Amino acid sequence: MYATGGSSSNKIYEYMSCGLPTIYFKAKTYQDSLGSSNWAVSTDLLDSSLKICFDTIIQNYNSMRNDAAQDFKTKFNYQNVIKNIIN
Repeated sequence: MYATGGSSSNKIYEYMSCGLPTIYFKAKTYQDSLGSSNWAVSTDLLDSSLKICFDTIIQNYNSMRNDAAQDFKTKFNYQNVIKNIIN
């Protein structure tokens, strides 16, 4: 995803809208917007980091799933974001 960020960055929001916990590449731009979201976990792509991500999702799947869907409904959706741009 990181290597093709320009064409697939929207995938994170598509996953979130479906209530899916998401793994993202640990980069400042992603961490600035997703770092405080418990349904999104970052990785540096090392095996040990990916294992932690998978373990975290497996152990907390239901709460992460609910939080992702809730964040999409209340925070990360077009209607809410466009209000900030227009106003």
